[in-house]
Amino acid sequence: MEHIQMIRSIFGRGKKKNPAKVRNRDESIRSAKSGDVITIKGLSLETDDIYFFVERIHRYTTGSDVWYELVCRDGDNQVWIDWIDGYDLLVTATSDFNPRSLSSLGLDEEGLITLDEENTIDNYIEVDNDIYYYRNSSEVIFYQDGRGNGAGFYHWEFMRDDDSKVLSISKWENKPFEALFSDVIPSENVNLYKGDTDNTGHGR
Repeated sequence: MEHIQMIRSIFGRGKKKNPAKVRNRDESIRSAKSGDVITIKGLSLETDDIYFFVERIHRYTTGSDVWYELVCRDGDNQVWIDWIDGYDLLVTATSDFNPRSLSSLGLDEEGLITLDEENTIDNYIEVDNDIYYYRNSSEVIFYQDGRGNGAGFYHWEFMRDDDSKVLSISKWENKPFEALFSDVIPSENVNLYKGDTDNTGHGR
């Protein structure tokens, strides 16, 4: 009960085209800003040939770690790209932002609390016949557009046993648990093109 109280208290398919107003190509997603253009290979056949405009960049912090979420769009097509620097640059992406419930994954709140308490990467869960290893869980602060005082939520992260997918489970105050899957994308599969306009109101 004490841990439950702790959690509660924290809280159209586009056609290939040339991007407008693009100047220099930049190899690193680290320098992305709103107004830039991104291509991403390996997420799906539908997104391989699309130029996505970076609309917003959100920042997340937990302890000393910081990661960024790029919200990118081309017409009705949208992708969310996350990146974090660690031993290596880790990039994940998804075009499906419809969260799943814990029950649909065969999980419950008590099990997540146990994983948080034990805090070992030897633990794993089985979801849709795939094995996902526990990686971490902690309070995270979300900064919309990288600004403001931030809002807290609790976060669990799992990596599929072949390192190809990440399962993220979030619990915001007064909201149900939400689970999202994203694909691990080789950083060289993401190309960034700097836009002519630097929108200083968004991004880092």
